[in-house]
Amino acid sequence: MFIARPLRWALILSVCLHLLLLLAGRGFWSSWIEASEGDEVVLSAKLLPPPAPPAMPVSQPPRPQPRPATPPTAPSTVSSTAAPLPPDGASTAAASRASSGTEGSGTGVPVRALPASGRLHFVVTKGEQAFVVGQAVHAWTVEGDRYELNSTIETTGLIALFSNVRLGQSSRGQIVEGGLRPLSFRDNRKDGSHRADFDWAQQRLQLGNGSSLPLAEGAQDVLSMFYQFALYPLDAPELALMVTTGRKFERYVFKVEADVPLTLRARAADAADGQAEDRTLATYHLSYRGRDAEGVDVWLARDHDRLPVKIRYVDRKGGLTELQADQIVYPGMR
Repeated sequence: MFIARPLRWALILSVCLHLLLLLAGRGFWSSWIEASEGDEVVLSAKLLPPPAPPAMPVSQPPRPQPRPATPPTAPSTVSSTAAPLPPDGASTAAASRASSGTEGSGTGVPVRALPASGRLHFVVTKGEQAFVVGQAVHAWTVEGDRYELNSTIETTGLIALFSNVRLGQSSRGQIVEGGLRPLSFRDNRKDGSHRADFDWAQQRLQLGNGSSLPLAEGAQDVLSMFYQFALYPLDAPELALMVTTGRKFERYVFKVEADVPLTLRARAADAADGQAEDRTLATYHLSYRGRDAEGVDVWLARDHDRLPVKIRYVDRKGGLTELQADQIVYPGMR
């Protein structure tokens, strides 16, 4: 009896310990399953073949190096075929290049050039009554076969007290035989930033909204197109090109009128001091009308390297916004 009782207690203790371990084990697994949100855990194994020996390098034929572009006769030369400039007179520098007999691949664009740098200051007006609401500035630089254009427009005076607006656009790219070839366009607006990237190698236009569109040769953005006009012959009644706003890509067809007089008003400060007077310029007038009455007009000064001295925008409701230059600055201007 003395031996049987200890064995009985040992058996009871053993059973109790096993029950405790079993309950503890069940609590652990239940908590893990709840944490895993019912996911079934599957363990699997498979045999993989031994790693392949490293591949021996295959010699590739040397890639042909791109031919360096032929340096232009001046940093801003863009055209391809020598041709006399219109008698209205482009800049002296452009005329000298035209008479030099330089030829290119024969795209039919006369030898013309943008000034190496410059700045146009505009007065911005709204409506038929030309109410002054702000100012705008176009500035550009040309270095070798690269160009950069920047535009800012902002409200001024009393308007700025109630609506302080400042918008900016930029266009950067190359100068080739056919003129300006944009690479990137940025448009910072009140409703956000719009962009377009030109991939000329793949002939694709990438817009900021994710659209990828076929890129047509000679395509422009809405800023560069004004300065591309200065490089065209403008000897036809119409001029067509593809243009992107950063949001869309459309075909613009401009009507061309030559010898259109345009009166530029003197700057208010200069006129008050008697230092300047209104002046009339001979211009090319290019006009585009799209869907829903939208449109763009631009006047290019024949005696100022065909720079855009007046720009008019017409919105869908027929509202007018005009930019009229009151200051033109560039090297060699007359």
